[in-house]
Amino acid sequence: LRGDALLNRQKAHEAGIPIYGEQNYGDAPMPDVIVDALFGTGFSRPAEGFAATLIHWANDNGYYADIPVIAVDIPSGIDGTTGEVLGGEAIHATETVTFHRIKQGLLLGNAPDFVGKITVHPISIPLSDDLDRSYDGLEILEPTDLAERFRRPQICHKGDFGRVVLFCGSRGMAGAAALCANAAMRTGAGLTTILCRESLLPILQ
Repeated sequence: LRGDALLNRQKAHEAGIPIYGEQNYGDAPMPDVIVDALFGTGFSRPAEGFAATLIHWANDNGYYADIPVIAVDIPSGIDGTTGEVLGGEAIHATETVTFHRIKQGLLLGNAPDFVGKITVHPISIPLSDDLDRSYDGLEILEPTDLAERFRRPQICHKGDFGRVVLFCGSRGMAGAAALCANAAMRTGAGLTTILCRESLLPILQ
């Protein structure tokens, strides 16, 4: 260890916090909570050696034993850009506390099965100052990005906010048309029309 890692290890030791390593980690008492901070969002290769052992241990003794597992920024073992589980195993988190904004890798690939509840914790960086919100042509929308699109003046007409025509629904599949129409309305369409077989009209109406 060196730098900040060494300094903080010394501070933990001085504070009387037990420290377990590769040789004796099995002697550690069973925890009430596991905090995963092995790797960060820059992780891009399979975990190896003791790190891989700890990921396996955390899943067996935490997630699968109903002990809360809190991941810092992103569960270890997941590629921060693609959401891919590298090496076949990653931390199964109960909750992921990520900083500043949601990272792309938390939403893509297999990551949604591993991240649990996502909590975004601000660290005093205004979103307006964040120039790195786009990855590989993708952009993660925040609630503030959508607020203006859903704001409606008090004096308006449904025709002022776009019209959607849906060609969908068949015998046994009327639900697809209903779901599409509801989705269009909930996302702000002013007027939504379904074009379907006449036999579906009683169901959809």
